[in-house]
Amino acid sequence: MRVLPFLLVVIVLGLPTLAIAQPQEAGAPSPNEDTGEPAEATPMQELEALRELLVRAQYEALRDPLGSLLARDNLTAAEHVAALELRAMLAIAERDERAQARTLTQLFRRDPGHRLSDPNASPIVRAAFDQVRARQLEPTPVAIVHEPPAPRDRSPAQIRVAFSQGGNAVHEVRLSYLLPGDTGYTRVIMPLGPDGASARVPLLADPQAFTVSYFIEAVSPSGSTLARLGTREEPNTFTVPILITTVAPDPLVLNEGEPLGTTPEESQEVESPPKRWWIGVIIAALVVGGGAAVGVTLATRPDDVTGTLGSGTLQ
Repeated sequence: MRVLPFLLVVIVLGLPTLAIAQPQEAGAPSPNEDTGEPAEATPMQELEALRELLVRAQYEALRDPLGSLLARDNLTAAEHVAALELRAMLAIAERDERAQARTLTQLFRRDPGHRLSDPNASPIVRAAFDQVRARQLEPTPVAIVHEPPAPRDRSPAQIRVAFSQGGNAVHEVRLSYLLPGDTGYTRVIMPLGPDGASARVPLLADPQAFTVSYFIEAVSPSGSTLARLGTREEPNTFTVPILITTVAPDPLVLNEGEPLGTTPEESQEVESPPKRWWIGVIIAALVVGGGAAVGVTLATRPDDVTGTLGSGTLQ
C-alpha cells in the first residue's frame, strides 16, 4: 500500500521535469530574454516550421502560409530561393505539374546553380530539379548602375553600385581590383544595403599618376553570376592623378630689392628713399625760411648810434 503514494509523488515531481526537458519545436522562435515573450521569427525560422508541415504531408496547412511568405518584398535573395524550393517540393508532392514547372523555372532563373538543401530528398524530387537545372535557363535580368570614381588625392577610392533591375535576386556583390605592380586581382565583398553596395580600394602612395583596373560581379546564392561590369580581360579603369604638393615660402629668403639683413616682415617696416620725399621738403623749407629770417633781421638793423664823446685832438 505504501507503493502507491510513492508512485504518485514520483509522477507529480517528474511531470515538471519532463515538461522542462521537452525540446523546443523546430522552427519556433526563441523567447525574448527580457520579456519572456516569443521573439518574432525570421523568414528562415518560418521556413523550417513550414518544412515540418511538408514532411507530415499537411499540404493544405502549408500552402497559404508559404504563399504569404513568398509575397513579402523584404526577403533576401537566399530566403526567396529557399521559399521557392519548398514551393516546388510541395507541387511535386501534390503532383501539380503546372505549378512544379512554373516554380522551378522561377527558382533556376534567380539562382542558376541552385542545389537542393535537403540531402535526403527523394529521387523523384532530385530528378525534377536536375532536369530544369540542365536546361540552363536565362538568368533573371540584373542591371548594374555605376559611375567610376574620380579620386583627387591618395585616400581610398570609393566604389559604389546600384541596381536598376533585378536587385532582389542578388545575394552578393564582388569587387576585384588590380593596382600597379600587383601580380593578380584582389577580391573583396561589397556589403549590400538598401541603396546598393559599396567598397573602398586602397591607393598607392606613389605621387606619380597611375591607373587602377577593376571589375564587378553580382552573384546569386549559389555563386552564379547574374550580372557583371567589366571582366578580368577587359576591366574598367580609373586614373589617379599626379599628387601636387605646395611648399610654404622660406621666411629667411629675401625678396629682390630688400635691404640685406632684413626679413620679409622687417622689410615692410623699412621704407625706401623715394617714400621719404616729404622729409626733404620740410628740411628745405626750414633752410629757406631760416635764411630769409636772417636776411630780414640784417636789413632792418638800425644805423649806428652816434657817441656822446666830445671831439678832441690826438697827440
